[in-house]
Parts: sequence; C-alpha cells; structure tokens
Amino acid sequence: MKKTLEYSETMRAFNDAVNDQIDVMVLKIQKERIKKGISQYELAKRTGVAHTTIMRIEHYDVTPTMSALLKMAKALGMDMVLTNEEKAERVDNSITEQEKATEYTPKDSSSLIFEQVFQHKMLVTCSEATALNSEYYMSDIKKLLLKLENNLKTERKVNQRCLQKITQISNTLQVVLQEYVLGQHATAYDLFSEVMREMDIQTIYEPLKEKCLYRARKICGKNKNPFTYNSFFHIPFDKRFKVGSQRYSYPGLPCLYMGNTPEVCCNELNCTKNQVSIAEIDIVNGQEKLILDLTKPLRFLFDCNYGEKQNDDLLKWIPLVFMCSTEISKTKIANVGEEKIAFRIDYVIPQLLLEYVLDQTVWNERQVLGIKYYSVQEKAILDLIRGNTAEANSKINYAIPARTNSESGYCKELQKIFYVKKIMDNSV
Repeated sequence: MKKTLEYSETMRAFNDAVNDQIDVMVLKIQKERIKKGISQYELAKRTGVAHTTIMRIEHYDVTPTMSALLKMAKALGMDMVLTNEEKAERVDNSITEQEKATEYTPKDSSSLIFEQVFQHKMLVTCSEATALNSEYYMSDIKKLLLKLENNLKTERKVNQRCLQKITQISNTLQVVLQEYVLGQHATAYDLFSEVMREMDIQTIYEPLKEKCLYRARKICGKNKNPFTYNSFFHIPFDKRFKVGSQRYSYPGLPCLYMGNTPEVCCNELNCTKNQVSIAEIDIVNGQEKLILDLTKPLRFLFDCNYGEKQNDDLLKWIPLVFMCSTEISKTKIANVGEEKIAFRIDYVIPQLLLEYVLDQTVWNERQVLGIKYYSVQEKAILDLIRGNTAEANSKINYAIPARTNSESGYCKELQKIFYVKKIMDNSV
C-alpha cells in the first residue's frame, strides 16, 4: 500500500509538471512539423495517431495524451524533455546574440541583377518544369524555393535571423498546399494566416496612385466594338454563376481585373490588338484607398534604383510573392484543353492571399481594395531581374474584388472609385 501511495504521489507530481508544459510541447511539435514541411496527414501516417486528433491537438481543442505527444515528437526526430524550468515562449523568438550581430550587406547596383541562367529562371519559369499534377507541382516548388533561399544566403548575404524566417515561411507555405489538396481548407487558411502574421503587412501596402487603368474584352464575331460601358466592369451579381477560378479570385467572387497599360491587357488574353476591345477606366480618389503591392518586394530585390538597401521585412515576402508568380506550362494546358481545367494548383496561394485581404478589410482606417502584381503571363519579373525596369513596370495587373452584394448589378463601393471613361478602338 505504501508503494502504491508513493507511486500515486509521484504520478500526481509528474502530471502536474506535464500539465504546466503541454502547451509548450504542442507548440514545439507543430513548429517542427511545419519547419520540416510535413502535413498533418503525413504525421498521422508516421505515428498511427488519427489525423483529426493531431488537428485538434494543434488547435488546442483537446488535451493530448503523453503517448500521442511522444509519438509525434519521435516521428519528427525530436527529444522532448520535461522540466519545470522550461519556459513557455516561442522557439522563434530565441535568437542568439551572434544572429543579431549578423548584418545584411547590400550589393552594389550592378550585382543586384541575377547573372546566372538558373537565377533568371527561378521566379518566372516554374511553368517550364511544372505539370498539372499537384504532387509534381509541389515537388518542383520545393526545389525552386531551396534555390531561392540559397541565393539569398550566398549572393545577397541576408542575415541569419531573416534567412531562418524566410525558410520557415517557405516551409509553411508548402504545408499550406499539402493541406489544401487534402481538402483541409480551414487548416490551410489557418496556416496561411499564421504566415501573414509573421510578416509586417504594412511594408507592402501603398495608396492607389494611378489615375487610370485599362480592361480588355475579347471580341467574338464581326462587330469590332460589341460591348457596352457596363460590360467592362466585373461580372454582374445576377451572373455570378459564370465567375470561374482566376489567379487571385475563386469561383463565385466577381473581381475587377485591370492592367496599367493597354498592351498588358491585350497580352493577358493571348490576343492580338485586332482581337480585343479595351476600355480606359478612371480612378476617383485612389489616394484614399490602399492596395497590397506585391511588386514592392521584387523591386526592392532586383531594381538597382530602388531607394532602400536594407529591409528584412520586404525580404520575408519573397517566398509568398514567388508562389503567387508561378504558372502551369501553356503547352500542358493546351494539351488538356483550358476549358476542361477546373482546378489550378498555382492559384491556391494567390487566392488564399485575396481571402486574407478580404478578412482584413480595414488597415489604418483605409480600405484595402485589392492586389497589385507583375504580370505572370508577360514574364514581367524576368524583365525586372534583367534590369529592364521600365519594361517590367509597364506589365502590372490589379485584382480588385467586389465588396458588396445584391440581386443584380455591380459593386456599389467599386463604382464610387472606378468608372469606364471611354471604350478605345482596337488599334492598341
């Protein structure tokens, strides 16, 4: 009986210590899983712990058993040590003094442009090696992200602290894709939101400075200008069923896509100038609205005339911008038939980004209208990398989602800001 009492007291003390530190263990396990690019489903296979149990543990919906925690830790190659002295703080915040002392050393202007062939291809020709198969795409993305990180380390001399954060963001985004294709949209979005919280989003939002933008429609039939002014706005709400999946918008969400030049609009549709009708769209009080500017991190990285020479917050955006700038090979799409493709895995991250923007409706008391980005179709990023800044900056697109809803018609909020001034002739 005495041994039983001693055992009970020991177990009680042990359990008290464990309960004080379970949250820390769960956090460390989750971080290690994401760091290694392992999805919840994969961890479930390795441990024999149900996927739903792992998901609930990471969401703190249940108190995990020690057995489950130790299985998860062992599968991830972790040594979990229980100690009362262990403090509940995020592993990410424990940065050594040596890492803090490492400085980011900017290159001179001539060396800001990538010189090696694979560096030129890195951000823009993922499509050349990418198939429609999701697993192949994710494998390709992983290899290219590793090349990107290596370049930032060896060529750009990014400090260790920032580089670790970039690696963590890259790995998490890969897990986001894995969870998404497994049907776990909520989990994917939660992880994506975690990535967004790791970055200072204020560093890339800008006032909408443009006075006008352009929007193109493909001409069908002999009539050269068959469109009305309203037809150059987003798809009306009563025809929402026609809204398919686009790079920055998901099915059912009307979105106003525009370009900063008539040429980029024409080329986005894979049309010649005689096959499109283009409208000039004026902007009213754009300075009062904000835009999420994905061109800013790339201009910082590649444009030798960019003002700032040191900004770790902008560098952290590079993996996300990269994953928003890939596309499936046109050849592979043509082989399948574009009309038969209902899902594009290269659209997952951009669409989650727009969803996040819609969630974060107001920043600094000013509405964020949408996203500004370099044209992927036109290989604008390649122009930027090669030093053709003016050419790159003439290939910029905007994705502006509808913010209101009604039985028919158009978004009242967007109509206050954008209006079709004139329909141009087709001699772009």
